[in-house]
Amino acid sequence: MWPLTIEQWALAGAVTMLITGFLSIQRMRQRIVRLEQQNTAQRQRVSQLQQNQEAMNQSVVGMGRKIRQLTQRLGEAEQRALFTPGDEASYQQAARLVRLGANARELVESCGMARAEAELLLSLKGRVH
Repeated sequence: MWPLTIEQWALAGAVTMLITGFLSIQRMRQRIVRLEQQNTAQRQRVSQLQQNQEAMNQSVVGMGRKIRQLTQRLGEAEQRALFTPGDEASYQQAARLVRLGANARELVESCGMARAEAELLLSLKGRVH
């Protein structure tokens, strides 16, 4: 080989640096492309999760409405069940016995009501008279 001059050595160094720089830029571009692809995939995932969350929110709201309706209907049914015709007759009989002077024990035995119910009826009827 022939001897290289300083200018040639400088030129060879500059070419080496250019090639190294070019390769670095290529790697950076490839990395940027990968990052952009990952970013796009993550944005799509976030969008899908937001849609899922919105659907769940709507479902929860609908379930809440349904639970409120069912609770209301249950309350109404319980109110109707509290005073069935048989119960009303039993309370009328108990009220009649109270007017005749019956005490709580007699109401419990005669009408099959709880002691607390009998005492409540006695106190209510006592206030009326």
